[in-house]
Amino acid sequence: MPRIARGLADGYIYYVINRGNGGQKVFHIVLMPERSEYLSKWMQWLMTSHVRRYHRHYGTSGHVWQGRFKSFIIQEDVHLLMVLRYIEGNPVRAGLARSAKDWRWSSHKWRINKGAGFLVEEVPIELPEDWDRYVDEPFTEKELESLHRSVNRQSPFGDFEWQRRVSEKFGEEGQGRMRKSKRKVACPLSVFLRDSLGTALLKICIFCLTAFFIGDPMGELR
Repeated sequence: MPRIARGLADGYIYYVINRGNGGQKVFHIVLMPERSEYLSKWMQWLMTSHVRRYHRHYGTSGHVWQGRFKSFIIQEDVHLLMVLRYIEGNPVRAGLARSAKDWRWSSHKWRINKGAGFLVEEVPIELPEDWDRYVDEPFTEKELESLHRSVNRQSPFGDFEWQRRVSEKFGEEGQGRMRKSKRKVACPLSVFLRDSLGTALLKICIFCLTAFFIGDPMGELR
C-alpha cells in the first residue's frame, strides 16, 4: 500500500512514534489535530521542549532524538483498537512491567481508573469492557507484522479496501496537498499552544500515549 503525504489529511486520527539516539528512547501517541498542518508544528514544539529540559536536567548538549517522527493515519474500527492496545501494552512487551496498569507513564492507568487531570480524551469508538485484560494479551505475529508495516512505511493502517480508498482519495506521496475534511474536532481536554498574547495557535486531541522513562519523566526516555 503506498505511503501518503504526512500531516496533510484533516479529520483523521494519527499514530505518532519517535525514537531517541540509539533507539533506546521511545514514545507513542495517538492523536487527532484540529487541522492537519498542526501535527508537525505540535511535534516540533514537543520535541524541542523535551530536549531543552533534558539538557537542563542533565547538563548535556547535542541531539536527543534520532530524527523526525514517524506517523500514519488509522481507520476508526478494530484497527484503532489494535493501535491503542499496542501502545498501552508496550511496557509489558518490553519487559518493563508485568501488567500495563503498572506502568506510570501511560494513558492506560488513567483510562482504567478514570483518573482526573490526564491529558487524554475518550476515544471515538467503544472499548471492550475488559480493556485491562485485553491490553495485556499478547499480539499474534500476523497482527504485529501488519502494524509494523504501517510504522515502517508510514502507510495508512486499516483494512485493504479502506487503505485503497484513502490512497486514491489523497494520492500517493508527492502528488500534492490532500483535500480537507469537514469533520470537526471537539476535545474538552485539548492541548493548546499559545503565543505571548495568549492566542490559541493550534489544537490537538490526544487519545492515547505511552513513553519509556527512567527517573525524571522529562529526563531520559527509554
